[in-house]
Amino acid sequence: MSHQSESPLSSSVFVLEPKTALIDEPVNIQLCGLIPDQKIRIRATTYDDRGQMWASWALFRADHTGSVDMRSQLPEDGTYGALDAMGLFWSMYPTIERQEVIP
Repeated sequence: MSHQSESPLSSSVFVLEPKTALIDEPVNIQLCGLIPDQKIRIRATTYDDRGQMWASWALFRADHTGSVDMRSQLPEDGTYGALDAMGLFWSMYPTIERQEVIP
C-alpha cells in the first residue's frame, strides 16, 4: 500500500507493505520523494481493546535520493534507536489519551 502525501510534502509517497500483517510478520515502511537530507518524524498510534492509546515515533533523515527506508536506516531519535524496521511497533508506549470503548 502506498499513500500520496498532502501538502507540505505533496510529492512524497509513504509505502507500507504488506497492507495487513500478523503481529510477527515484518512490515516494510518507506518514504520516497523527500528532499535529500530532509528530517522527517514518523509516528505510529493504536488503541488496545480497553481504549488505551499506544504511540511511538522515530526521526529520520532522508538519504541523498530523498528516501527513508526503515529496514536500512537508523533513526536519529525516537522511541527506539536500533536498526529495526519493526521498531515503531515494539517501542510503543501507553499515552494519557484514551478512547471510549463501547462493549
